[in-house]
Amino acid sequence: MFIRDLEQRLNNSSQGVSLLIADFDHFGEVNGKYGVHLGDQVLRALATLLGKCCANLPNAACYRSGGSVFDIIFTASDSPTAKAFAEFIRAQVEGFRHDGVAITVSIGLARARPNTHVPEYLCDRASEVLRRAKQNGRNRVEIAEWESEDSSDR
Repeated sequence: MFIRDLEQRLNNSSQGVSLLIADFDHFGEVNGKYGVHLGDQVLRALATLLGKCCANLPNAACYRSGGSVFDIIFTASDSPTAKAFAEFIRAQVEGFRHDGVAITVSIGLARARPNTHVPEYLCDRASEVLRRAKQNGRNRVEIAEWESEDSSDR
């Protein structure tokens, strides 16, 4: 369903499409320290939080891709809007608490102009910068360079 939605948006959006991949930092440690039952409750609460964040952007859709990783697809008319939305999500998660459990999120963000990329390319770009966010200290947003945009949109 996620890939179909992404492909449809890439083919039909006049504004371009952004893909945000969010991975909750050190989530395995939550399960190890508090148990899988509480870890599952925390993950469900985080999914609800992401859903509420997406409700702030009418065209956003959130998908769980596995483990503690979520994909969010949205259209944004410009790069600053996409960046602001990713940072909004990061800050909301940073302030999150559930039964005393605090967690942060690392985010990779990639964006494509209409009809310029296939879904797999956008997924690869977002995954690449998500890895960079993890390597650069976690609890951060890393952004793929906007290859097909002019420098005024960076």
